[in-house]
Amino acid sequence: MTLPMLYGASFGPACWISSRVQPDGQVVNAVYPQLVMIMWNRSSLGYESLLWRYVTVGNASGDNLSVGLDTRGRPRISF
Repeated sequence: MTLPMLYGASFGPACWISSRVQPDGQVVNAVYPQLVMIMWNRSSLGYESLLWRYVTVGNASGDNLSVGLDTRGRPRISF
């Protein structure tokens, strides 16, 4: 497995842990800004829906997952 694949594969487990330990998603937003940006942007390729499904599989808070803009206009995930 290459490094980019490991980076992408670790996103779901990082979100699952964060949803239990740190619901504001501060660490996830710092480590995975590119993937959070993909979840925020809608594309014709459908990557965002795959990421949403992957993140919600092990999410402790269920329907409380959200991606919105912070005060600086950057996408942020919270659980």
